[in-house]
Amino acid sequence: MFRNILLSNIDIKSTNKSYRKLITVNLFYLVTLSTLIIFSPINFFIRDNYLAGVIEFLFLFPLLYGFFELRKNKNIEKNSIYATVMLFFMLLTLIFFFRFEEYTVIWALLFPFMAINLGGVRVGLIFVIVFNLIIYIGAYYFWQNSDAPFIEFMRIVIVSIIISLLVYFYEKNILESFDNQRTLNESLVKRVKELRKLSITDSLTKLFNKRHFDTVMCDEFNRAKRANAHFTLAILDIDNFKLYNDTYGHDKGNEALVKVGEILNEQTARSGDYAFRIGGEEFAIVLQSDSPNDISAYFDKLREKIVSEKIIHIKNGPSGFLTVSIGIVSVSNYELVSIMDAYRIADKKLYEVKKNGRNSIEVIII
Repeated sequence: MFRNILLSNIDIKSTNKSYRKLITVNLFYLVTLSTLIIFSPINFFIRDNYLAGVIEFLFLFPLLYGFFELRKNKNIEKNSIYATVMLFFMLLTLIFFFRFEEYTVIWALLFPFMAINLGGVRVGLIFVIVFNLIIYIGAYYFWQNSDAPFIEFMRIVIVSIIISLLVYFYEKNILESFDNQRTLNESLVKRVKELRKLSITDSLTKLFNKRHFDTVMCDEFNRAKRANAHFTLAILDIDNFKLYNDTYGHDKGNEALVKVGEILNEQTARSGDYAFRIGGEEFAIVLQSDSPNDISAYFDKLREKIVSEKIIHIKNGPSGFLTVSIGIVSVSNYELVSIMDAYRIADKKLYEVKKNGRNSIEVIII
C-alpha cells in the first residue's frame, strides 16, 4: 500500500530517472502535509500562535491539490516543478515569519536537495540560487538588527553554498549515470534485435530461414484458422539449379539465388506476407488473404518476374533462362487439413509442376 502511494500507481521502472523524482515528490507531499496537519493545530490551540497556524493551514490546500493532481494526471515533470515552487514559497514564508529564529534556517538547508532533485540540475539550481540570495539578504538584515556575531551570518552563507554545490554535482553525476545506463540498455536491446534477426535470416538471400519458416508457418496457419481467413502456402524451386551450378559455377549460382531472393522479398512486401529460403534452391511463401481467387495471378506474376530477369541458363529446356516451379495450397476449410497436410500438399503440387515440364504453377484450394 505504501509503495503504491509513493509510486502513485504510475508504471515506471526503477532504472528510470523519473522513478527517483516520483519517490521524492511523493515523500515531499506526505512529509509536508503530515507536518502541517500536526503543527497547524498546535500553533492554534497550544502555542496561541494564530498567524503561524493560519499560514500553515493555508499551505495545506495547494499542497493537497498537487498531491491529488499527481494521481489524477500522472504528470511527474509538471508536478515536480509545482512541488518545488510550493516548497520555495513555503520555506521563505516560514523563515521570514519566524524572523530566522526557532531553527527555521535549518529547513532552508534542505531546499537544495528537493529543488535539484525535483526541478532537475539546471532549473533546480536556478531555484536554489534565487532562494539562497533571498535567504542571504534576509539573514544579513536580521543580523544587522540583532546582537548575533557576524560569524553566524557567514556560517549560514558558507554552509548553504557547500550543500548546494554538493547536491548539484551529486545529482549531476546521478543523472549522467542514468543516461549512460539508458544508452547501454538501448545498445543491448539493439544488439539483441540484431542477433535475433541474424538467427532467423538466411545469410545469402536475406530472406527468412528454414527455422523461422517452421515457426511462422504454424503461427500463421493457426491465426488464419482463428480469423476464418485463407491460409496460403507456396513452395518454389529453381528449375535445374544443379545444372546451373555445374555450368556457371557456384559463385554465379549464389548470384542467382540472391536475385530470386530479392524478387521474392519485393513480392512479399505487404504486411502479413513472408518469404523464406528453406533449402539450397528451394523457397517458400506464406500469405493470408480474404479470397483465394487472385492467388494464381499472384504467383504467376512472381514466376514471370523471375523469367523477365533473363538470367541465362542454357541447360534449362527451351526457355534458355532461369525459371522456377511453384506448388501452392490455399486453405479455408481447416477441418480437412492440418498444417503438415498443407505442407505436403504444396510440396506435391510442386512435384507435379516439375513432372509436367517446369516453369509453371499448380494451385489447389481446399
